[in-house]
Amino acid sequence: MFNRVVEQCKKKGILKENLKILDATAIEGNVSVPNRVNILRQGRKIVIKKIAKVSEIAYDEFKEYINGERLHGNPSKEELESEILKTGEFVKKVKGQYSGSEEVEDLLNMLEELCGHNESDSSEENNMDRRDNNEDKEDKEDTIDKGDDVSNKNNKDDDKDKPNKENNDKSVRKQYPSQEKHIVSFVDIDVRFGAKSDKKKFVGYKAHICMDESGIVTSVNLLHGNENESVDLPSLLRKEQTKGIEGNAVAADSLYDSARNREFIHELGLKAYIPPRRKERDEEGFVYDLQNDIITCPYGNIAKSGKSRQENGTLYNFNPKICRACIDKCKWYKKDRCRLFVSDDLKLRAIDRDDYYNKALMKRKDVERKFGEGKLWHGLRRARYRGKWRVTIQVLMTFIVLNIKRMVKMLKESLNKVPNYGTLALEMG
Repeated sequence: MFNRVVEQCKKKGILKENLKILDATAIEGNVSVPNRVNILRQGRKIVIKKIAKVSEIAYDEFKEYINGERLHGNPSKEELESEILKTGEFVKKVKGQYSGSEEVEDLLNMLEELCGHNESDSSEENNMDRRDNNEDKEDKEDTIDKGDDVSNKNNKDDDKDKPNKENNDKSVRKQYPSQEKHIVSFVDIDVRFGAKSDKKKFVGYKAHICMDESGIVTSVNLLHGNENESVDLPSLLRKEQTKGIEGNAVAADSLYDSARNREFIHELGLKAYIPPRRKERDEEGFVYDLQNDIITCPYGNIAKSGKSRQENGTLYNFNPKICRACIDKCKWYKKDRCRLFVSDDLKLRAIDRDDYYNKALMKRKDVERKFGEGKLWHGLRRARYRGKWRVTIQVLMTFIVLNIKRMVKMLKESLNKVPNYGTLALEMG
């Protein structure tokens, strides 16, 4: 139904098919977040109810594992250990006995994972730290090369120890590291912990949309709360291709800033109007000329002393004699010379810088109004149902309504623009 509404908009000529605007918004899950003890009790109870439908004696057999008492506040270490041992014992007894029920086996696997959660917390956090530091290292590839080693191995190691605090999406990717892969509640096993920012956390889903410049939402994906919408960009744009919706450019916020996304957008023949997460090279005083592939420093010195291809970019060398003679040494001047590393991502950014860039970023903000309308008037702020597929239906129905409202408004506006030739003839005599 959603696709048919979009198809009608396309047939009526409502879609401008010029700028595709991508963004995501958080949807709170329809659950309360239990503590560890309560979620283990909840899980056992639900599993016993499921297997009771298959076996009549199952309820009496596992009755001792049902504890309907709800523990308020944070559990003590002894209470948690006791609950984990009890759940582990329950999983061992039940696992494999009801192999015909995939749902029961999946729930048992989740319970087993939660039991081993305490032991894996520290190692998982360390893995998350290493992963984020690696991502920070990739993000820093368009920074100035400060060392003498052309391979930059030492600098890359330093980057691992000193994550870039300006990385805006790090807080979104590293959200509740010890719980991001684990279920939050057995009432809705699909909700996940997420973060809108460092201070704003939520439990639920994300609605990831592609909106036409006209204000019509053309494609929708529902993500778990801990998923990064930047990674979902190719999936959303492929949906656009399947529907035959054309365009000239993609506009998104800095969370989508990566060489991988830019390359994919360019492969589709579109421009990527995505702001950088860090300072642009021009703001630091260095100017990159894409056409001639040269770098000019703030004092007019052009990097003519050769360049070497690195793993993810190019290293440009400035003339040491000119750098030594320069009165105002730049902060990148080290050991009688200055070298600059330009990543492939920065070069891709240079391709997209045209006269429409700033206007496109201003139009990108229209998607926030669309989300605001959905949350204020149509209940998009919170999931009405439980389960990803049910919430997907809610999200699609919400955007169907928003699209129809926008469609009617635009059709009325187009009718008002049609001149009344009878009135014009009377006025002209």
